[in-house]
Amino acid sequence: MLWQHYVFRRGTAVSDMWDRFFRDRSLNLLYIGGRGFDPRAQTIITKFGRSIVSCGAKVEAADLLLVGLARYELDNDLKAATENNATVLRDRFSALGQTSELIMDARAEGEDELSTSNALRKGVEAILSRIPGRTDIILDVSSLPRVAYLAMHGKRNRSSTARAGR
Repeated sequence: MLWQHYVFRRGTAVSDMWDRFFRDRSLNLLYIGGRGFDPRAQTIITKFGRSIVSCGAKVEAADLLLVGLARYELDNDLKAATENNATVLRDRFSALGQTSELIMDARAEGEDELSTSNALRKGVEAILSRIPGRTDIILDVSSLPRVAYLAMHGKRNRSSTARAGR
């Protein structure tokens, strides 16, 4: 399983875990989070960045992948909050590395029919293609829709990871 070796923590135990786990190590990191309007993700990514810097980890490479789902019908206030949140997350991660975005779309290329399972399958495949060579993968489940993180969590592979929640 992709998530065969994982660690789950909540609250202040998350920062303590990161400090111990990343202390004096070289990292090739992939941080997967949601591209949504919930500002609580900003707190988590800020604490994560502080832990990485304070524990003396050597960041060889770090990437933040913000995962969004297309075709959500949001009002203008939530759309603005989503854009603002993505900007803040990108800025707070910039001290560690670069940010890219993946929008899972329910419409397959060349097809008119909508398919959530098709979107999830293609999105998970795109995420899995970014995993080879990574020493560590953070899946911030608190910032992703349940259907998305369960689809990612259920994939089979031989990688190991740490998973943090709130």
